[in-house]
Amino acid sequence: RCLSDWSSDVCSSDLPKRKRSRKQLFELTLRSSFMIRVVTGIIELQGQLLICQRRRGSVFALKWEFPGGKVRRGETPWEALTRELREELAVEARIGRQIYQVQHRYAETDEEYQLSFFLVTLLTANRTTSERHAIHAFPPVRNRVFERIRWVRPADLQRYDFLAGDRSLVARLARSEFLNLTTA
Repeated sequence: RCLSDWSSDVCSSDLPKRKRSRKQLFELTLRSSFMIRVVTGIIELQGQLLICQRRRGSVFALKWEFPGGKVRRGETPWEALTRELREELAVEARIGRQIYQVQHRYAETDEEYQLSFFLVTLLTANRTTSERHAIHAFPPVRNRVFERIRWVRPADLQRYDFLAGDRSLVARLARSEFLNLTTA
């Protein structure tokens, strides 16, 4: 299954199990539906989650999402999410455990996405966000690519127009199904 094969662009489950020549396998790989792997960070601090709004004029313009992005060939999910958080928010982070995963096909695209959501602890000055919160209400996060970013309470998440692929997790977070995210 594609859950364990992060370095491949195609899920092994997309290929038939019977024996085929290399050429046939290559052609099947090209024709099979590609699974785009996306990693996303759930960053919680003082009971609030960091959410980001996509830029006006971009794909899925002005929709809200959690920070993250596509896994590149040869990257692990943790490497990809670390890279994405640096690029998008100019932060260093410790990537924790995966708390949720969903597959979604957007009506606007032809690709299927596998979205994996990980707990993230932001690191600043060699200290974690939980150690720094007494000094600063929130760690420094620099918006490099989004229209807006916000810290919001989980109960308020459903007030925002999230990407369709994120909505099932948003509903669960709003219902407090994932309590004590940073200690879980």
